[in-house]
This record gives sequence, C-alpha cells and structure tokens, in this order.
Amino acid sequence: MRALTILLVFAAAGEAAAQTPARQPPPAPSQTVGMTVNVSAAAADNSDLFGDGRTIAGWQTDADAQLAYERRAGKLTLGVSGRSVVRYEPLSGGVTTTRQQGTVDISMNGARSQFHATQSASYSPFYQFGFVGAEPASTLAETSQSHADFANARLAAYGSATTVDMRRGIGRRSSLAFTYDLHRTTFAQSDFDLMSQNVGFSFSQRLSRYLSARTGYGYRFAESAAAPGGAIRVHNIDLGLDYSRALSFSRRTTFNFSSGSAVMPDRQRVAVTLTGAAALTRQFGRTWSARLAGNRSVQALEGFSQPVIMNTITGTVGGGLGRRTSMSTSIGLSSGSVGAASGNMFSAITGGVGIHLTLTRRVSLDGQYFYYGHRFDPDVVFAPGFAAQTRRNGVRAGLTWRPLLQSKG
Repeated sequence: MRALTILLVFAAAGEAAAQTPARQPPPAPSQTVGMTVNVSAAAADNSDLFGDGRTIAGWQTDADAQLAYERRAGKLTLGVSGRSVVRYEPLSGGVTTTRQQGTVDISMNGARSQFHATQSASYSPFYQFGFVGAEPASTLAETSQSHADFANARLAAYGSATTVDMRRGIGRRSSLAFTYDLHRTTFAQSDFDLMSQNVGFSFSQRLSRYLSARTGYGYRFAESAAAPGGAIRVHNIDLGLDYSRALSFSRRTTFNFSSGSAVMPDRQRVAVTLTGAAALTRQFGRTWSARLAGNRSVQALEGFSQPVIMNTITGTVGGGLGRRTSMSTSIGLSSGSVGAASGNMFSAITGGVGIHLTLTRRVSLDGQYFYYGHRFDPDVVFAPGFAAQTRRNGVRAGLTWRPLLQSKG
C-alpha cells in the first residue's frame, strides 16, 4: 500500500509538471536609458601631423560622454543618442572639442516589410578623410575616430547624414528594397564643401539556402566645391550574387560575399570598375572571434573633383582574457585611385589594440594603443589644407563610468 501511494504521488507530480507551461523569457522593456562617461589621458608622438608646422601632440586629457534613449511601441522603435568629446591640452592651456554628434533613429518591422530611417549631425575641428573605411571596423576604431586619433586635416567640419531604407518581401524567396541617402559636409572654408545624394533600388531572388541573385540600380550625384562648374556622377549597376554560409569544415566559420559594378562618366570617357565586398568570420574558444573583410567601392569625398575608387581591408580579433578582462585589436588598410587613373594613388593604415578591465557593474578601466598614417602620390591634386603624407601613434588610458541605466516595461 505504501509503495502504491508513492507511485501515485510521483505520477501526480509528473502530470502537474507536464501541464506547467515552459517559462517564457521576460519581455523587452518598452523604453531604456543608458549613459556612459569616460575620462582618459593620452600621449601621442611629435610628428608634424598636418604638414603645417603645428601638432596636436604630447599629453592630453579627454572627457567622453554618451547618452542613448530607446522607446518601443509595437512594431515601431525610436532611438535618440548623443556624444560629446572634450579635450584639455596642458601645453596650450585650453579646452577644445574633438567631436559632437547626435543621432535620431526610427525603425518599423512588420511580418513582410521593414522601414529604417536615420538622421545624424556632427561637428569636429579635425577632419578625417573617408577612405580609411566607410564604417569603423570595431568599437576600438570608433573611439579613435571620435577622439581625432585618425585626423588628417586641421579643418573644422560640420556633417549631416540622412538615410532611408525600405524592404518588402515578395513571396517566399524574393524581396524588393529601396534606399536613399543624403550627406553634407560644410567646412569653415567653403572651398571644401560637399553635398552627395544616392538613390537606388534592388531586387533579390533566393536561389538556394545560401545563394541569392541580386539586380538593381543606384545613382550617386555629388556637388563638390573642388569641382567648380561640374558634378560627380556615378551609376551603380547591381548585377551580382550574394553568398553566405558556414563552411563545411567548420560550423563556426562563416563566409559571405557580394558583387556589382560602377559606371563613372565624365567629359572625356566612360569608365567602368567592379565593386564588391567579402568577409570571413571565425568563432573560437568561448568568447573569441576574428573577422577579415574586404571592400571595393566608388565614393565622392571632400576635396576631390573626381570619384575615388577605394579598396579597403579590415581585420578584427577580440575576446576574453579572464572573467573581468577582455582584449580587442583592429587594423584597416586602404588603397586606391582618384578618378579612373590606373595604379594606386593613395594608401592609408589605421590600427589599435585595446584592453578592457571590469572593476564593478558600472566602473571599468580601459587602455589603448593607436596608429594612423596615409600617403598620396605627388600626381594627386587635392584641395589645400590636406597633408599629402602623415603618420601618428599614441597611447590612451582611462576610466569608464555608467551612472545611469534604466528600463521600464
């Protein structure tokens, strides 16, 4: 009788457990607010960074503050963020800013349609060319850009960017996308101003689990003060393939690529060049990852009267060294030509190594080494104020504090 009672108790418990629904993850909060404050000291070499006999070298102290707000309401998400970096240089005895930036981001995700729009504005007294890489290779590289470590011109620049992306699924295997972007750069000297617009559409057809065919067209129109009486025009013909999959010999290794072409008409001839992008990503260990990416593109840049063909390779490696310590490395290599000329007309390199140590939930220590250099061939003609050749390297150590982090359901 006792054994029967025990069996009935276990059976009832098992039935109750089977009827108990699985625990669902907590829903994402409807709004979040986050803030990050960093105070750091840096030292750089004494090279003549801008070729004008002046430097931004020696010891300096930076204060970097970031504030972000995000609000979710059904399918709609609104994000607002701001960043301000201020520098104190003991040698000059003054306080200056290295970057001020604000961004508003709106997105809407439906079952078959997605919409994304971003508006940003920025200011910096030290301008950086875009050819080092259109996007930072990592958070480490983004920090160096915001602190003017990669600056190559002593020119105050106001920038604004508007981007709109819309995508609509058509059937199970097809999708149609529309993109538009507007970029403006306004300098204290109007001889360098640039306004660039790009509009395009693309149609993608999935051929297999890993392969898609893509066709589309994009048109870029740019008005540059460096090209008086003319404009920069680039036609992007999007006929290519998108491929992405984990490699057969390792599920932790992913490879993807895409291809296209660009047509650049001018008064003398029409030039055609291939464009594309490829990336190889590898996960190893519990927290480590490595990524190698290459990109070939045609862009309109400030100070140049012709399109700039850029070939860029970026690499990142990072992961945890312990429970509280992590390391990240980043390197970027760029080369290319101004206009349709053959041969490399410029080259650039950026790099950095960072160490992150978590002290408490809200406090951490960071150390970083950075390097920057670029060189233009003597035949390249560009606006005055840009150094044809320069290099810079230095170290930075700082304390990061996250005083505010709130979420509301």
